[in-house]
Amino acid sequence: MLLQSTLFQITYLHFLTSAILQSDIFLLLQGALLSHNQSARIIRSNQSLVLQKVTRQSAGNYVCIAINPEGETVSNELTFRVKCK
Repeated sequence: MLLQSTLFQITYLHFLTSAILQSDIFLLLQGALLSHNQSARIIRSNQSLVLQKVTRQSAGNYVCIAINPEGETVSNELTFRVKCK
């Protein structure tokens, strides 16, 4: 899947899971764990990711991992491109 935004835009990503049991959700960018970082304007809340100010560093491949007692599942990769104005 491909998503594109322009520099300095607000972008919302919401990852849906079909798990019946409560899952721990992890979001990765280029294989690195993304965490809530107010100063970088990256807001993580449950299954949602808000990029309040898209930068070139926001570009890349995003993956969601959900883990619960029944197992682990990994989402399809989402390629996010940043377009310069």
